[in-house]
Amino acid sequence: MGALDNYKKQIATPPGSRYGDPSYYDVTPSDSVTVRSDTVLVGVNASGGAGDIAIEQTDGTTFTFNDMQPGGSFCSDVVKVLATGTTATGLYIGVMS
Repeated sequence: MGALDNYKKQIATPPGSRYGDPSYYDVTPSDSVTVRSDTVLVGVNASGGAGDIAIEQTDGTTFTFNDMQPGGSFCSDVVKVLATGTTATGLYIGVMS
């Protein structure tokens, strides 16, 4: 296995595999409602719609993950999944409890 294959395996491994299994919850984007404080990832359900996901992080910065595809997810210190700038549908969060 080459270095690139090892990297692909690492980024495809959900964070819960190293630290325990996360629980998953559907989330509705909102510019005012915060998500659970133990949120470790955001993703698009396999039956969801592709698009952008805008988030606010714990330090107050905002970031948009562009062109997220169904089944895709990313790890981040998320405080909010923002309605403004989010076009993907069928979103969920993963939390470590």
